[in-house]
Amino acid sequence: MHAIVPSSSNSFIHPTYWPQASNSALNDAPPLRLKSPFQLASSSTVETTSENFSSRAPQRRRHCVRVDCPVQSVLSSSSSHPFDDLSWISAMDSSSEDYGLSDIADLSELPIPTSVVEEAGPEARPVNFGAGPSALPESVLEEACKGLFNFKGTGIGIAEISHRSKEFTSLVADLENNIRTQLGVPPTHKIIFTQGGGTGQFSAVVLNLLARHRLLHPDLSDEQRVLDYVITGSWSKKAMEEAKRLGGGSVHIAVDARAKSEDSKSYDNIPAHEDFDFSADPALIYYCGLWPLVADYSSSFMSRKIPRIADHAVIFAGAQKNIGPAGLTILIVRQDCIVDVDAAAKLGAVPVPITMSYKTNADAGSLYNTPSTLSIYIAGLVLERSKKLGGVEYFESVNGRKAQKVYTALQEGEEKGVYRSKVKEGSGSWMNVVFDVLGDNAESKFLAGAEALGMKALKGHRSVGGIRISLYNAITEEQTDRIVAYLKDFPTQIS
Repeated sequence: MHAIVPSSSNSFIHPTYWPQASNSALNDAPPLRLKSPFQLASSSTVETTSENFSSRAPQRRRHCVRVDCPVQSVLSSSSSHPFDDLSWISAMDSSSEDYGLSDIADLSELPIPTSVVEEAGPEARPVNFGAGPSALPESVLEEACKGLFNFKGTGIGIAEISHRSKEFTSLVADLENNIRTQLGVPPTHKIIFTQGGGTGQFSAVVLNLLARHRLLHPDLSDEQRVLDYVITGSWSKKAMEEAKRLGGGSVHIAVDARAKSEDSKSYDNIPAHEDFDFSADPALIYYCGLWPLVADYSSSFMSRKIPRIADHAVIFAGAQKNIGPAGLTILIVRQDCIVDVDAAAKLGAVPVPITMSYKTNADAGSLYNTPSTLSIYIAGLVLERSKKLGGVEYFESVNGRKAQKVYTALQEGEEKGVYRSKVKEGSGSWMNVVFDVLGDNAESKFLAGAEALGMKALKGHRSVGGIRISLYNAITEEQTDRIVAYLKDFPTQIS
């Protein structure tokens, strides 16, 4: 066996199991220690401890390999020795001892891979201003490292554990309770966790609410089943286009913000509510903002209170902005909108795919099929942190200050002819500040300068270009101050 082992001052250990190993010598072998710095380790250069490993683990044999490196080592050989493939060696917490599982009274004491986080250090981490997947709090990332290796003392990582286990179902219940408490979700509404992101809900909302409408009004034609859409940006436009594609109803555009823009293409000037042209009796009203019935809150979910939350039929949000990694979609659905979609299909409604059925997911406690366990786990950590800080009230206050600082600096730059906002006053977002940097090659210089200062993911969406600063909950005021200082300093660099 040969292994290239990188040099490092840290040592890590990982247990593996050979409960049915036929080789008695293997069962009785002590832990193996691979030396550094950056050596070619072979069976002749492996240092072994003197203690017989089998005496420490009489009921179940296992072997520990200690590798002097802070990252996963890639080890290979053409022979058939059980230790030929050591790709399972993981970065673990630095320690002066070798561990067998029998040394540990509680599985929660298993060493965890925190050293990698500590070695990088918070100072070394860049500020991620990306729009999604977006930044996560560093404390959450550190805690997630532990759970990824050993979830709640089970000795099994969260990405490996059964979604039917009591530990995981408890996690789902805690996450639901945290959302309900912090947002003030009334008992008239169910909280459902699903997959497919906000884009998946472009379809699910239409299909489920048209099924409801069909059950309430079975004799209406498809043309009489009107779906009102408030088009204030590219996402509501895509949602409207999906509704048209699916059919089963007649799409009516209550307002299109592009009609108010100078170029008839931009979403830079949101009309006043009195300019909205709603239908008399729509099956749904879809919007991204503050007007009830169906709302896509992906960018602002948990960043502040949702106005008139009880008036909404459906609220949905992808987790990858303020809550956690991509892969989790959070729904808040009024219970009268959770209907038997199969019964509606028998009356002529468009059939709803089983995983998109609100009733199917609600009845199964969000566990009809295997969820994104890691995304739910990290979302739970994020909301526990949120609760400790003061909940959405805390973030509403902080996010208001963050946005005000950035917009003020942007306005100062506009007055100097360096920046140009992509939205009119009063139509801007707290979460995403979008603007152009004026001048030849100025945008590239802006991005390069920010990158050099450790500020990443500032390039605007491919559909509109420019710069986008995303100020989601994980972005601290201190990190906001860094981009504000740069916004103020950049004009002096190019003058």
